[in-house]
Amino acid sequence: MKTPIVKTATMTAAFALVLGLSACGGNSSNDAEQSASPSAEEQAATTVESEADAGADAGTDGGLSADDFEVGGDFSGTLNGEPFEIENVGVACGEQDGNTVIGVGPLDAALTDPGVRSISLVVDGATSEVSLITIIPGDGESLNYTNIGGYSSDAGSVQAEIDGSTYTVTGEAAPSSSTDTQPFEFTITCP
Repeated sequence: MKTPIVKTATMTAAFALVLGLSACGGNSSNDAEQSASPSAEEQAATTVESEADAGADAGTDGGLSADDFEVGGDFSGTLNGEPFEIENVGVACGEQDGNTVIGVGPLDAALTDPGVRSISLVVDGATSEVSLITIIPGDGESLNYTNIGGYSSDAGSVQAEIDGSTYTVTGEAAPSSSTDTQPFEFTITCP
């Protein structure tokens, strides 16, 4: 079951990261070609706007745009006890309805490229509860955990400790097609 708010928040975090980070200096050498046809980032923006509009009907305020995110920060983490490294990592953080929406991914690649690792999550600013997290390991099915409006994932759990702008996020998440969880621990510092 995917509620519009889950889908909107996940899409917004992931694509805002692509949009925000590419604006900070992607290393494309074919700018002329990109201006002639819609880039992956422009197509993603259209998708985000559509998803945000759908989310507005479900009680959200229309979602976040790339302008609502600050980009920078720091990241380190493990997945299944192994280092979860993201080359040329960037962190994008934004606020919506008392929640912090966080995206972590590479500064120089679109999140839709095969093999790209990324993380998207939403943390309640008042309770520190994680309402959703999506981890894309880059070499397999994404791992997810959701706890929104009475709906909770069949497997896993996630906790967050907040110290200023640093989020220590620990727990277990599972692919959508399985209940076999994988443990993780991420330290994310928002800009």
